[in-house]
Amino acid sequence: DYADRRTDEHYKHWHDFAMSNLFGIELNDSIARVAKMNMILHNVPDARIENGDTIEDPKITEGGSWKKFDIVIANPPFSQNYSRANMKMDNRFLFGFAPETGKKADLMFVQHMISSLNSEGRMATIMPHGVLFRGGAEKLIRKGIVDANLIEAIISLPPALFYGTSIPACVLVINKNKPDTLRDKIFFINADAEYGEGKVQNFLRPEDIEKINYVFTHKKEILGYSRVVDRKEIAEVHDYNLNIRRYVDNTPEPEPEDVRAHLLGGVPETEIESQEQQYNKFGFSAGRIFAGEGKYLYFKDEITEKSTIKQVVENDENIKATYSSIQKKLDDWWQTGKEDFARLAPVQIYKTEEAMADEADVVRSMLDYTASGLQISKVKDHLLKSFKETLLIASTLDEFQVAGVFVNWWTDIKYDLKTIKSVGWSPSLIPDEYFIDNYFTKEKETIQKLETAINEKSSELQELIESIEFEQDDESEGEDENNDEDNRTTKTIKDYLKSQISELKKSEDFRDELKQIKEQLQNINNLENDLKKLK
Repeated sequence: DYADRRTDEHYKHWHDFAMSNLFGIELNDSIARVAKMNMILHNVPDARIENGDTIEDPKITEGGSWKKFDIVIANPPFSQNYSRANMKMDNRFLFGFAPETGKKADLMFVQHMISSLNSEGRMATIMPHGVLFRGGAEKLIRKGIVDANLIEAIISLPPALFYGTSIPACVLVINKNKPDTLRDKIFFINADAEYGEGKVQNFLRPEDIEKINYVFTHKKEILGYSRVVDRKEIAEVHDYNLNIRRYVDNTPEPEPEDVRAHLLGGVPETEIESQEQQYNKFGFSAGRIFAGEGKYLYFKDEITEKSTIKQVVENDENIKATYSSIQKKLDDWWQTGKEDFARLAPVQIYKTEEAMADEADVVRSMLDYTASGLQISKVKDHLLKSFKETLLIASTLDEFQVAGVFVNWWTDIKYDLKTIKSVGWSPSLIPDEYFIDNYFTKEKETIQKLETAINEKSSELQELIESIEFEQDDESEGEDENNDEDNRTTKTIKDYLKSQISELKKSEDFRDELKQIKEQLQNINNLENDLKKLK
């Protein structure tokens, strides 16, 4: 049927695409195998993954030369040595050779990638910062690359971002067909201060990635974050030193220090005024927190601890009104945005026997097939644009903060989106907790009360069982010296108490002890009955 034909076409498309377009080379045999397996898992088993030394021998060749590509991406090993002794096709390295020792093979990888691009090719590679400023032969290579107008952008990344190394890294973007606006220019982005901290290594948050992507795509210049620099400045002022902080310095302003405030107390009026723009976004007055006149103000008498400040801020009517306004804007946005979500899912189309009667080569039976929904990336772009337009009106967040809110939410639901795109809307997408919290609130509260009561009765029963002195039967006494606790179950304790009662009834001398044991047995039975009723 159509679905099967579509699957065959889909597979053939990917097979043909992989055979002619997807290539890779990796020195480490184990990692090469992992890369191959990754391709198989993504339905591209025919991607060509080679195992070898890229600098020594470019195994991916075509017509007696190394193959040229539209796009190259790589994360080569940092700070490696190399050898020219057995090097093949050394004419790949157009701008010279880096020292073979001293662990400076980084720019050799870069030159190989540049040579592997076709006339309109683009590439992005991770590089250590050292390639941007080291001297000697590396400077000559760097100068050649800059003068050839190949570098589109250099993006500084946060520290400790990659597993196993704390070496600062950057993304080097090469473009053999740079736009006219970037002719003889390089776009610098200094993103090393915006990231999430992890225990072992740091990471880029969704909002950090979105900002880098947006700024790079639109070549947007932001003070302390990004800048377009002319090649003349790079050559004449900085002597081909591409150290990013020379062009985009994001060093934070020093913290204001007021000796009088440190010694005598009080908050400098200048520090309060420096936050006035933030107060104004929410219509909040600093007078709600601070009192006094002159250059130094003090917290109001009712502000006795830090938590009180939070209460004052959250209960401020203007702030409440601002949040309500934002929430209304979000609700209005969603009324439109949900239509895009609905169109993510494949559309179910039904054709009856009558409708297909005149169609050639089609079996006369009911057919059910799917027409592909909208692409996730297109939906994301459209929603993000409208989301920004909606919230920027409120003027409480800047465009990157607004984008950060959206992409964090989008990241949280990305797997649900893939499910919708693949199989359509499914009940499994809605968490059970949602149904319970919204439609079965009373039942949930009742169950929680029952569970609490069961736990209390169970604990009470367990305490009672453990409080009874228990002796094993003579027959099992020698089996395991440590099995007293294993045998201490409700049943064994009850059987034990019953046997004791039978023994004590034989004599009138144990009335008090008999009464006590009967009470213990009765208490156990009562607790068991209570548990049965609760369950």
